[in-house]
Amino acid sequence: MHEGLPEGTLTLLFTDVEGSTDLTTRLGDEAAQRILRSHRQLVQRQVEQFGGQQIKGTGDGSMVAFTSARRAVECAIAIQRAVRTRNEDYPHEAIPVRIGINSGEVIREEGPDGRGDLFGATVTAAARIAAKASGDEILVAETVKGLLGAVKDLQFADRGRFRLKGFADRWHLYQVLWEREGDVSGPVLLRRTPFVGRQSEREQLRRCLEQAVRGQGSLVLLSGEPGVGKSRLAEQVAVEARDQEVLVLSGHCYEMEMLPYAPFVEILDTATRSMDRAALQVALGEGAGEVARMLPSLRKLFPDAPAPLDLPPEQERHYLFSNVLEFLERGGRERPLLLVIEDLHWADDSTLLLLQHLAQRANGMRVLVIGTYRDIELEGHYPLQRALEVLVSQRLAEQISLDCLAPAAVEAMLRALAGRPLPQQLFQLIMSETEGNPFFIEEVFKYLLEEKKLVDDSGQWRAEVIASELDVPEGVRLVIGRRLQRLSEDCHRLLTGAAVIGYNFTFDLLTSVSEMDTNTVLDCMDEAERAHLIVSGEVDSRFIFSHELIRQTLLRRFGGPAPAPSSTDSGGDGKGSVVGAARDRDGPLLPPLAGGRFGRSPEAVSLSLAGRRSGSVGGCVRGRPAPVRGRPFAATEG
Repeated sequence: MHEGLPEGTLTLLFTDVEGSTDLTTRLGDEAAQRILRSHRQLVQRQVEQFGGQQIKGTGDGSMVAFTSARRAVECAIAIQRAVRTRNEDYPHEAIPVRIGINSGEVIREEGPDGRGDLFGATVTAAARIAAKASGDEILVAETVKGLLGAVKDLQFADRGRFRLKGFADRWHLYQVLWEREGDVSGPVLLRRTPFVGRQSEREQLRRCLEQAVRGQGSLVLLSGEPGVGKSRLAEQVAVEARDQEVLVLSGHCYEMEMLPYAPFVEILDTATRSMDRAALQVALGEGAGEVARMLPSLRKLFPDAPAPLDLPPEQERHYLFSNVLEFLERGGRERPLLLVIEDLHWADDSTLLLLQHLAQRANGMRVLVIGTYRDIELEGHYPLQRALEVLVSQRLAEQISLDCLAPAAVEAMLRALAGRPLPQQLFQLIMSETEGNPFFIEEVFKYLLEEKKLVDDSGQWRAEVIASELDVPEGVRLVIGRRLQRLSEDCHRLLTGAAVIGYNFTFDLLTSVSEMDTNTVLDCMDEAERAHLIVSGEVDSRFIFSHELIRQTLLRRFGGPAPAPSSTDSGGDGKGSVVGAARDRDGPLLPPLAGGRFGRSPEAVSLSLAGRRSGSVGGCVRGRPAPVRGRPFAATEG
């Protein structure tokens, strides 16, 4: 039964795979059925996201009902974009999909199997409209376009009038311009950022997933700076895992709440809602009472579960771990599991200890565990540092360190966001502003689009966008601001002075404008490097901001717009530069600190800088990876 589906006016969406017979001829029955099953799951995910209700399958397609015409069209667009992404990833399995949409009165009837179904002219016409579409096309009836009214973020092309089988009058149909190629109204913000690049990392994770399905589970750790795409990569693997009938369970660690076992509590809770009662009972076995220590709601499902044993604390924890792992092991026998644990840099000791026990037993389980953490948060987070040392020394985890995107991937991402290629000047501007960080790319693009700095009223690219006119998008400012808040007052003041100097600066110039003593400057620079805010250069005691947007955020807090970088940014004495102008106007950039500037000799300063330069922090500088500080493990490059 399709409970809650109202009678009356609905919007019906039909999908149909074009050329499914040819697919079977070309690849064989088994492969074709696997591809079509994956496609049905893809459609179902989009339907659930947009609040639709799948009524039934129609051979190689689906019939879906919506109470909103807009959500139906948005769902159709999402389906086509998801299909295109999959086709690009698996070109030898590419399948074109056509979609038809119609709105109107429907009749609901009960079928002999007790399931509800929809009938009537509205339903028939929707199916006929889908048949008129070609592969990758969305056609809608004039009634659908009328219900939508004037909407700026949806564009249509008039396809004219069509004869539909079984209807006397011609139907006026419109094509939804979901690809936006050549759209004169300019780019439209996507609901979902496109996934680009990371091919080698995805292949490594696919291999781990395949091994887990065969019973050789493992733990994989994804590390990188905020916004680099750790969660998105894990999510992409989860999509592929679901296509292989793998049960995906996720949990999160939280910065402000050090709840014991927080991500595992979420994983267990999702498992209890994803598994049927019989399978859940088999997976729990005799350990339901012990697992209920971690998830008390289990007792509502199984009130007869035995009470947990009264044991000393250490034995109690060991027994709890054993029962949780046995639950995952038995659950994996029924259906392979993918566990995604986000933000391990905020994990408490109990979570990390359970993760270590899981890693020790994973090799004999049908379980893949993917954990993500920010490497810039590793400094000072001793629980995670200790856990990493154990996991790596005992070879219990694989590591994948994500760098910022290469220029080609950035260009692909921007093309997908914009729906058409960007002018080279605009691409170079966004590349230089973001350093290839995917989150920064999206935020800068959205900012430019929302501020109407990308296109003019006719939809043509603007040629006059320059870096000096840009502000830092709010989303980026919040992310960077959180990192800056963790700095000491001296370090924050010093970095503000460095930001005024420019994107790169020398130690001597920064020391002279700060009027701090040399020891304090060195300590602050070391603190900023550990926070991955700056990177030391190879020569001339020169430093570089990890991202230009970090510098702009500092300048915005300082009270003025970010000066455009110039050839005099880090000149010898600051004369003729923004620093020189600031000193002439306002005196010293930063208030002097007690202690003078002569804490160390020039030789000592040079040796200290050279020592730090040999272990620089990680970051993405101008689209290339920066030197990486020694970590507690050797990063695996994807």
